[in-house]
Amino acid sequence: MLNGLKARLPLAASLAASLSIGVVVTTPDAMARNPGKEALFAMPADFDQWRPDVFGQNGAYRFRQVDGNCQVTFGQNRGADAARAAGKTPQHGLDAYIDRVAAEVGRVERVGVDPLRIRSGGDESVPFVSSEFAYLGKDGVEYHNRISMAWVGDIELLVVAACPASEWLAGRPRIDAFIDKVSIQNVSNN
Repeated sequence: MLNGLKARLPLAASLAASLSIGVVVTTPDAMARNPGKEALFAMPADFDQWRPDVFGQNGAYRFRQVDGNCQVTFGQNRGADAARAAGKTPQHGLDAYIDRVAAEVGRVERVGVDPLRIRSGGDESVPFVSSEFAYLGKDGVEYHNRISMAWVGDIELLVVAACPASEWLAGRPRIDAFIDKVSIQNVSNN
């Protein structure tokens, strides 16, 4: 049962992988390959208690707990400028994401939560609009997710933390500790 659960991907993280394009785990070489101004996630070199299992597939980077069933997916998309010009906000993107999950699984319970903040250099941080939501997966497992979104320039940054609902309370401190090691870098070769 446990191995089968680990093999399944909660729907929300699956959608994050299909929606995300161009996430970069930042190293000096990675930054050199991305000319112009970009907002990039900089991942820690030490993934203590986590292992990457999706690495650049469809532009997503997903990390799973070594001892548990929680995961964190990072992604980024272009198009924030166009969405902004159309009168949209990151909250609209968050709501659309959760609505797509609801269209797949039916009932979704959601609640707004405090913004996630990811450091961006020095004492600065980028606030991410965040919501938590829960649903019953098609596999009969209840899931709890936190989705967070921010726009930096034309880049939409996305973080999806997902656990079986029975592991959310125990898994969340580990998720938060992992995300605390991540930073956002603005890269400009100009």
